[in-house]
Amino acid sequence: MARIPQAELERLKREISVEHLAIARGVELQARGANLIGLCPFHDDHEPSFVITPANNLWHCLGACQQGGSVIDFVMKAEGVSFRHAVELLRADATSLRPSSGFQQGACISGVGAWEQGEGALKEHPRSPQRAPK
Repeated sequence: MARIPQAELERLKREISVEHLAIARGVELQARGANLIGLCPFHDDHEPSFVITPANNLWHCLGACQQGGSVIDFVMKAEGVSFRHAVELLRADATSLRPSSGFQQGACISGVGAWEQGEGALKEHPRSPQRAPK
């Protein structure tokens, strides 16, 4: 299998917003200084422990997970997929996940989190959760 070029990985990390991924996953974010915080989508959280640093486009859980990383790491954790599969999912839905795409909180996108709308590459992934209506 061909190696994913480093330039492609850097492009995905630069162009796809981890904030949009978290919002699509149902995380309600609040501004705290230069960061955004919310309940971690990866464990039962009662106090906000999920931190996003938009300037670096990185996330970290200060609670039970004690994990963090880039948009690729977020998709790997959220979907339970390999590094390569996470990159493929992000490539497939990159246009709708860019910060400049006009994404708005609560909006359905055809990318990561598209189980809400029923479109996008992740809808077809067997581990994509079906979200209950709010």
